[in-house]
Amino acid sequence: MQAAAHTPGGFGGVPQSVGKEFTKGDEIPAGPTPLSTPEIAEDGLLDVTKKLNEKVVSDAATGLAAGILFVTPNSEILLLRRGNSGDYPGTFCTPGGHQEDGETLEECARRETLEETGLKFEGALEKLRDDGTFTTYIARDVEKFDVKICEESTGYVWSALDSTPSPLHPGLETTIRIANAKTEFDIAELMREGLLPSPQIYANICLLAIRITGTGLAYRSSIGEHVWRDPSIYLNETFLKRCNGLTVIMDHPESAVLNSEEFKNRAIGSVMLPFIKGDEVWGIAKLYDQESVDEILEGEISTSPSVVFDNAAGNITLTTEIGDPLLIEGVPFLLDHIAIVTKARGSKGVWDKGGDSAGVLLNNQEVSDMSETNTKPAADANGEKLDAILSAVGNLATRVDSMEKNLPAAPLAAADKKAKADGGVVEMPAGEIHFDGDGEEEGEAEAKKDDDKAKKDDDAKKDDDDAKAKKDDDEEEEEEEEAAKKADDDAAKYADCQAKADSILASFGKSASRPLQGETLMSYRKRLLRGLQGYSDSYKGINLTSIKDEALLALAEKQIFADAYASAKAPQMFAADQLVEIHEKDRAGRTITKFRGSMSAWLDDFKVPALRVKEFHLSNNQR
Repeated sequence: MQAAAHTPGGFGGVPQSVGKEFTKGDEIPAGPTPLSTPEIAEDGLLDVTKKLNEKVVSDAATGLAAGILFVTPNSEILLLRRGNSGDYPGTFCTPGGHQEDGETLEECARRETLEETGLKFEGALEKLRDDGTFTTYIARDVEKFDVKICEESTGYVWSALDSTPSPLHPGLETTIRIANAKTEFDIAELMREGLLPSPQIYANICLLAIRITGTGLAYRSSIGEHVWRDPSIYLNETFLKRCNGLTVIMDHPESAVLNSEEFKNRAIGSVMLPFIKGDEVWGIAKLYDQESVDEILEGEISTSPSVVFDNAAGNITLTTEIGDPLLIEGVPFLLDHIAIVTKARGSKGVWDKGGDSAGVLLNNQEVSDMSETNTKPAADANGEKLDAILSAVGNLATRVDSMEKNLPAAPLAAADKKAKADGGVVEMPAGEIHFDGDGEEEGEAEAKKDDDKAKKDDDAKKDDDDAKAKKDDDEEEEEEEEAAKKADDDAAKYADCQAKADSILASFGKSASRPLQGETLMSYRKRLLRGLQGYSDSYKGINLTSIKDEALLALAEKQIFADAYASAKAPQMFAADQLVEIHEKDRAGRTITKFRGSMSAWLDDFKVPALRVKEFHLSNNQR
């Protein structure tokens, strides 16, 4: 009945109301035992409320919080049950709380643990998880200790790591899962799900998230070839199985596949957990070579897969309207290796699709900064300097407070003291303020003035918060509008580019192709220009891919269009047996159809074949 009375909705088929009725008058132990609530003296309730209010004000200082997950040698953890004074009452959580001014997150975790458990823990701590607002440290192999909970908690429990009570505080389930990771595969799974950043150092290996291949359209600038990699061939379980154990090397060898010598010189690890991420295939790689890991952690790197096709792969090579080769890939018969593309090879892979290098995920700041050139995280270094400054300021304030205790009273305070003794008016030197009576009314006025000022400050802060919230909402709405406008502007730019090319290609009886999926505007313009480049003497031998500046491309585009249009008007452009249909617009916007070339190209089809007289039949020729 106790369980039914204290469980929302009842327990064991007994409604909560019935349980309460049957347990009226039953006494519930109130001692500080596990999962029980310690008594608070009635006369101490005001002090408790005051402390909680002071804590809330202090907690708002940084917005960050930290705590400690204690794990015993038997894999038991300490969990506290939250009271009604904080967020998520009744849930289980680790000892912890908000960071105060002048302390590091680790110091915060230790202080909160002392306040909430009575344990001043001075052992080693290891950062387990940082979700951006709450940092959890783990203390391993800690023997069970006596817990003295404070007014913020209603109980505690030592629970098995793999069998925790419920409900848990939001986020704690993920933290416990990370703490329960026992193998490199467990760590890799957490990285795959985005619960742990990349890379992670585990034992003697570096676990790193890398892109194995992209899909869709890309451009191989080295050979001037567009390539289409069918997502249905790569984004499936069959291909993921092929990626298991894929060799990871530093830069591609000269040959398409590895041999014994190249494998020995270049291999640094292998893929252990491939997975699909959007329209790309990624994997968690195990790397063993420290020198290569150091180079990777410097950044500006990407990846490039080596896939080999045979005659049965089903590859199809097409030619676009502008004469560029387009390879439609089939099913590769060999997935040979995945290469880390270093700075020496340009830092970019084909599947970066002309954008920034994005084939390697480096979002673990603590590991990513541990290179020979930078062995300490910059944020931690700055944090230590800030801690030192704040500590010095705190010591100075303490010394000033100590000095003020021994200073003589100010003239105004001495005069006020004399007034209390004499019970009269204190005459002060000209130009200085004096008080009538004992100054109590003045003190009350000052206190009221302080209260009014505090209320005014609170109102002003509330107004500022409301204004900030409204500003954030307005900014978010503006960002959405700007994103929609940008999408419309981009679509208009593609359409305008296609229309310009259409107006020239129409003179040759052709039309401009539409932009391909994932193709950038610059790439699209270059692709259309390559089809007309042969008509321009100025740009006939120029590699348009090398043009990176939009202004230079615009100049080339203008000249190529002008030369192509002039060539289209020249009579020698059309063969004797060719007739080209051309559509033009007049001033009224009407479409005018014209034909250029030889009329024989279509008229010959309607001519009567030529006849030759072989014999005349006349009546006088008959016998």
